[in-house]
Amino acid sequence: MSFEIRAALPEDSATIEAVRIATWRVAYREVMPAAFLTGLQVRPEVVRGRSESLARGRASGMVAVRATGSYAASADPQFNAPSTMHAIPPCAPSQGSLRCGK
Repeated sequence: MSFEIRAALPEDSATIEAVRIATWRVAYREVMPAAFLTGLQVRPEVVRGRSESLARGRASGMVAVRATGSYAASADPQFNAPSTMHAIPPCAPSQGSLRCGK
């Protein structure tokens, strides 16, 4: 499996947020209430803010994109804790969310 690792672009913002939420749902499923994790949604204002910040150079991040075009991971230090990496299994974007699995 090959990846392209590149700087995040403004148009990556919605998928970066979807990756972040998908990883929260997996990483915190034994810690946080299921209702809280299920309620996490990609919020347009967060996507818009990230997109604008990336476009203006006020934020930076990296994405790993599979050869198929699906996202594998994102590092989003400006919007989370420093050097946070969100990684997911093979996923495909689907109406603002990600479908993951085999």
